This record gives sequence, C-alpha cells and structure tokens, in this order.
Amino acid sequence: MGSSLPGWRMQRRQWQDELAQLQRCAAADDARRLADLVEAIRALLAADGRATGVDAGLEKPFAAVWRRIVEGL
Repeated sequence: MGSSLPGWRMQRRQWQDELAQLQRCAAADDARRLADLVEAIRALLAADGRATGVDAGLEKPFAAVWRRIVEGL
C-alpha cells in the first residue's frame, strides 16, 4: 500500500500541490488578483476550512468569489 498518509490527507496534499501550481502560473501570467485568490484558498485549506483569521483582502471580482466560498462553509 504505497502511502502512509490517510486518504483525506493525500487528497488535501494533492489539492495544495495543484493550487500551488495554479498560483505560480497566475503570478507568472501577471494575474496577481487570481494568484491572491488562490493563495487565500490555500490558506483556508491549510486552516482545515476555518476562515477565521484568513484575511483574503481581495479586490473585485475576486472578493465576491471569496465571500461565496466562505459563506458555503
């Protein structure tokens, strides 16, 4: 059985890796606001879905996306 991590931890690590790649691509494409949104999502994932203390400080239209994510928790 190839991994010592439980399934949910492996999934979360995979999400973090994919989000990190998306964040790097957005930053490289000078899409700073998108990169900031992805950074906030990564912080939320690292905080086990607890939005308290995760300050996104995003600009429109990404602020609305962030608000919907947090409201859906």
